[in-house]
Amino acid sequence: MIVVKTAEECGIPLVTPPIAALRPDAHTHRVREGKMDKEPTEWWGKEGYPYRCGPNSLLEQQVFCGLFQLAKPKRVFEIGTWWGITAQQMQMLAPAAQVKTLDHKDWLATRPKIFGEPDRRIEYVIANSITYRPGLKEYQSYDFCFVDGAHVDMFVASDVRLAECLIRIGGMIVCHDAFIPESEVLTWREGYPHSDITVSRWLLACPWMWTVVKGTSIAFLWHPHY
Repeated sequence: MIVVKTAEECGIPLVTPPIAALRPDAHTHRVREGKMDKEPTEWWGKEGYPYRCGPNSLLEQQVFCGLFQLAKPKRVFEIGTWWGITAQQMQMLAPAAQVKTLDHKDWLATRPKIFGEPDRRIEYVIANSITYRPGLKEYQSYDFCFVDGAHVDMFVASDVRLAECLIRIGGMIVCHDAFIPESEVLTWREGYPHSDITVSRWLLACPWMWTVVKGTSIAFLWHPHY
C-alpha cells in the first residue's frame, strides 16, 4: 500500500546533503542551488558515468538526509552499493554508525577518480539479496535500511524482504525509485535508465503502508514488525 505526502506533511526536515563535499564543481553547485537537471544528457559525464548516485534531485537528497537524520541510526544496511556514494554519504551523516552495503557485483573498481577513494569504514559485501545469508545477530538489528537495487521484480521483492528481516522494531526502511505512474517525478526522469514502476508496483502489493514523498521517488516505512 502507498500513500503520497509532502515532506512537510511527513515532518521530514530538508537536510543539506554532505555528498556535495565529494564534488565541489559547477555541476554540484547547480544541484545545491536547487536547479534540477531535466535533460537526461546532463546526468552523464564525459566517460558516460552519472555524476551522482542514489537520490538524485536536490529535493530527493534533502529528503533522504532528513529521513536518515530522523532515524538516528547506529547500524545501517544498504542494498545496492554501485560506487558506494550513498553509503559514503550515510557514513558522513553518522560518523559513528556501522554501515554495511550489499551489491551483486564489485563496482568500486569503476568508481570515477573524481569521487576519491571509497570510505574504508564501510563494510562492502558482494552478494545479491537472494543469495545473501545474514548472520543470526543481524536479524532485526539495523536502525536504517536503504533499498536501491535492481529494478527486476524478483530482485525488488527479495531486496524489500531482506530489508524487512534486517530492520529492528521501530527502524526505518527507505526505497529509492518508487515511481508513481504519471507523477511529475516520472515525467522529468523520462528517458533516464530505470524510469519504470517496478518498485512502486511491489510496494503497492505489500501489506505495509509505505509513504512516497511528493516530488521525489523516495518511499519510506517505520517498520512495526506486527
